[in-house]
Amino acid sequence: MDAATTPAGSSLDVDAALLAVRLGVDTVHDVAVEPVDYPLEMMTTGGRWWVSGVAHDADGSRPVRVFVKLVRTVRDSPVMAFIPPELRALTEETLPWYVEPDVYRSDLAAALPAGTRMPRLLGVDSPDETSALMWLEAVDAAAGPWTSDDWHAAAHALGRLSTSPGIIEVADVVGHPVGPIQARAYWNGRLVHQFAAAYRAGDVWQHPLVDRHVRPDLRQRLLALLDRCLRSWRRSRPCPSWPATATPVRTTSCARATGSS
Repeated sequence: MDAATTPAGSSLDVDAALLAVRLGVDTVHDVAVEPVDYPLEMMTTGGRWWVSGVAHDADGSRPVRVFVKLVRTVRDSPVMAFIPPELRALTEETLPWYVEPDVYRSDLAAALPAGTRMPRLLGVDSPDETSALMWLEAVDAAAGPWTSDDWHAAAHALGRLSTSPGIIEVADVVGHPVGPIQARAYWNGRLVHQFAAAYRAGDVWQHPLVDRHVRPDLRQRLLALLDRCLRSWRRSRPCPSWPATATPVRTTSCARATGSS
């Protein structure tokens, strides 16, 4: 049963009774849906919403809030219209919409290194064959800017995640259409045709904002980095790849308990 139904890109319609099943409570009243303010366009994302209400069960009444994300095939993304026709099949292959819900349904949570966690999956609905609605616990991020210690801890955690044998085992089970050549496929697709082409053509460096703020030595360093990308790709092959939308968050509970990310 679906707690909500929505075609890609539309508003979210929530069934209060099925939402209660998702939350494991008797009933949920005063259900409200609020779009998440997130301006960055992601090709596999059709929508993000906060769903809130008042839950009722044997323990009484309490406010509840969950995060809902619609993932869909890149064919439904408006960005696809700007991708050259000869690259659209590669784009669809390297950005599979179903990997993210598969990751949340996997054993990744149990395999995460100590001091890290991921939002708890409450359920996955399937509006159609090429999309999924993921229902996740709402995670409260700690207020205020990150400190140097926060960035250090996050980088250390991501490094341990990328090289953990348990994580690699989960990555092998979840899989990916292009297998261990994901970094090379990304290089051959978006990086070569969008970023590298623009950097090498030179027009981007003449833009007034770029010309004013980017020093010549930085330009040369970026161009040199392009020449080193293949070597970097070879070193990255042993590391697992997860959806690019998975980013570290300094939560209020982690900040209070350990001071880390």
